[in-house]
Amino acid sequence: MIQEGFLYIAALVFIAAILINLPKIFTGETAKKIFNFAPPIVLIYLGLMILCTVRLWDLEATAETYTALKNPLLYAMLFIMLLRCDLKKIIKLGPKMLIGFFCATISIGLGFVLSYAIFHGGLGANAWKALGALCGSWMGGGGNMLAIQAALNVDEGTMAYALVMDSICATLYVMFLLWAIGFSKKFNKWTHADTRVIDEVGQALEAEARANTKPLTWQNIAILLGSGLLVSALSQKAGDAIALAP
Repeated sequence: MIQEGFLYIAALVFIAAILINLPKIFTGETAKKIFNFAPPIVLIYLGLMILCTVRLWDLEATAETYTALKNPLLYAMLFIMLLRCDLKKIIKLGPKMLIGFFCATISIGLGFVLSYAIFHGGLGANAWKALGALCGSWMGGGGNMLAIQAALNVDEGTMAYALVMDSICATLYVMFLLWAIGFSKKFNKWTHADTRVIDEVGQALEAEARANTKPLTWQNIAILLGSGLLVSALSQKAGDAIALAP
């Protein structure tokens, strides 16, 4: 069982790197079908969840390392991911996208409230706090979850169980969505959905990605890592200053 913080982080990164490269290692037709249904991101979710369940690492011993690194790395990754976010193309999606987003958000919130109303008898006294953090995760990702966890003061032990359930549900849900993609045209036809704007934006983004053939040099990698970590550090300082402001 892994108990050292650095070894814990190294193992996570190494396992993720192996899983990401599996489609390059296994290139047969059967492997392609499997990876189309369960791509590397799903395998990372599922694989790390299983390893956590079999206690490859000690959650209590590695909690301090996880707590120290989760926010700085999350902010850095969000900044790097958003560098190529084209807001003009997203705005072209218009009010329908916003209506769909808010409808999905409301349905998720109602789902969590209904689930708690049904199962609260079998859950702990403060289970609503963990469910609130999970609800934030499903609405807006890990950043929301961490913010709600801090706001509600959810202890790490409770969140550990909640994250296991979140990983199971997210893995199955993502796999279902990937399977359902093959029926998207039939579903859109059945619901009379007009997807022309979304299709145009998607095609434009794909064309832009194909046109960008510049190699990713080590200098660029250094700039990305350095700028991401710097923005993360400044954001945390700014957040602390805002929190302490009268």
